[in-house]
Amino acid sequence: MAKDVKYPDDGVCYILSTYADHATAHGTGVLITTDEVLTAAHMLADDPTHGKVTSVAVAPALNGTEQPFGAVSAVDWHAMPIHFGSGGTITEMDAAQDFGLIHLAHPPANFDMFMNIDTGFAGGTARLIGYPDALGGHTQISRDVTINPDLQVPHLWDEPGAANHGDSGGPLFWYDSAHNWAYVVGVQSAGPEANGIPLAGYAPRFTNDDVYQLNQWIAEDHPGDPHHLVAQNATQTLWHFV
Repeated sequence: MAKDVKYPDDGVCYILSTYADHATAHGTGVLITTDEVLTAAHMLADDPTHGKVTSVAVAPALNGTEQPFGAVSAVDWHAMPIHFGSGGTITEMDAAQDFGLIHLAHPPANFDMFMNIDTGFAGGTARLIGYPDALGGHTQISRDVTINPDLQVPHLWDEPGAANHGDSGGPLFWYDSAHNWAYVVGVQSAGPEANGIPLAGYAPRFTNDDVYQLNQWIAEDHPGDPHHLVAQNATQTLWHFV
C-alpha cells in the first residue's frame, strides 16, 4: 500500500447524502470492494419529507476535518426497498433488509483494503464503527456491541445497546487477527426512539441471498468485469471480493 492504513477502521467511511430540497443526512458505510461502499438503505432511499437523494459523498476514515484518503463522490447507488413511517421510522421487517451499495467515481486515494462478509455468524459480541451524533458526527468511534438473532423477524439482528444517529450504515463485524481480515455480519439500521433518542438498534442479518444481491449490483456497476464476492470456505459463509 502506498500509505499506512489502519485496518479495518480506515475502511469505514463517513457518508453525506443530499436530498432534492438540499437537506442533508450523514451516516456511515464500509468499503467491501475498491470502489463499492456498503451502507444502510435508508441513507439512500427517497425520503417522504426531503425527496430523492440527489448526491452522495464518501470520506474513508474521516476524523474531524482530516480526510486521510480524500473524499469521493458517488456515481450511482442501490438500495433495498424500505418504507418510511411517521417520523421517518421503519419497521423491523424493513430493518431486516436495510442495506444498500454506493458505487464511487473512483477508488479512494492510496487505499486498497476493504472488509469481507460473513453470512454464518451466530450472534454474540461484534464491533460497531460509526460517526455518532453524540460526538459531533465527524469523529469515528469503535465499540463492542452484543447482537443476537431476532426471535420473530427472520434475518434481523437485535442490538440491546442503543446506537446513535450517525451510526446508520456502520458495519457490525468481527476481526480475524490471524489472517488480518474483518467480516461484516450486518450494518446498523434504525430502532425505536423516545423524544428522538434511540433506545435500541437493529441490523440486517446478512444471508447468502443478500450477497447475491450485492454481486448483482456490483455487476451492474462494472459491466464485463468478472470480479465479485466469492465464498472462501466450504460452507459458503465467508465472502471475499476477488
